[in-house]
Amino acid sequence: YGLVAAGLATLSYAISHHSIRIGTAETEAVLLRVLRAGLFAVGVLALAKLVEMIFINRVDDAAVRYNLERVVRFIAFVLLAILTVSALFANWQAAFASLGLVSLILGFALQTILANLIGWIFLVIRRPFRVGDRISVADAFGDVIEIGYTDTTLLEASNPGAVSGRLIRVPNSKMLSDPIINFTWEEFPYIYDEVSFYVSYETDMAALASQVREAVQEVLPPGLDTHIERINARLTAVPVNVRYSEPPLVSIRSSANTWLEVAVIYLADIRESAGVRKRIILALNERLMRTQGQQVFPASTAR
Repeated sequence: YGLVAAGLATLSYAISHHSIRIGTAETEAVLLRVLRAGLFAVGVLALAKLVEMIFINRVDDAAVRYNLERVVRFIAFVLLAILTVSALFANWQAAFASLGLVSLILGFALQTILANLIGWIFLVIRRPFRVGDRISVADAFGDVIEIGYTDTTLLEASNPGAVSGRLIRVPNSKMLSDPIINFTWEEFPYIYDEVSFYVSYETDMAALASQVREAVQEVLPPGLDTHIERINARLTAVPVNVRYSEPPLVSIRSSANTWLEVAVIYLADIRESAGVRKRIILALNERLMRTQGQQVFPASTAR
């Protein structure tokens, strides 16, 4: 950037002081405006790069760093447009008046693009999700891999535990009108999931509930209580009577097939939910098979 700016400045100085003659006076005047516009453009790009190197690259959070880079580039683009117009046109006030009229005309023709751009500004300011989050919006479900100026790109997830390999581009205008579900919110990056099975009414339910909790607790990762405390502390600041319970929870429900349904509710990372479910089923099977005398399972094949 420095070499280009020095070259443009030297050439502009030489032409303005008549050290170099290029055509008529009108031609030189136009060339000087072009050189100054180029000099302004290089200055803006160099400043944007400097901001990225000194400030943005020091941000530890990759998602925040990504958004800041996008904002700096957008501001640089706007400044380039303004400085270029003011440098190229001698009567820049009239040029901007004409540009405003053109913008008004284009605004009607480009409503969708403008709505998408406003959606991007909303995403940067409100941050309902970040790059790397798994979200659901506008019937799309997947991992966010890019937040562009006009659309957001998702790597589609075919089910809670796997990706399909397809890319989905969601217009940013959808972020203003459709509900956004973030399954990996940084303050509570888990979902409640459950595994259920059936036992008879003769089962010792108290003993069964204790064994289920112990078996599932061995599978769940440590530190879940910290997330529960954090989200409950946040909920105390709002007027809602809702509190999260520490898993695993055991629920017993009556069933139409004359058996009791036992459901164990637990927390899992949505990307690992399939694996967690498998490990919990295996742990429950191993634990309950060792204590068959305390519960009675359905004996038929119509479970």
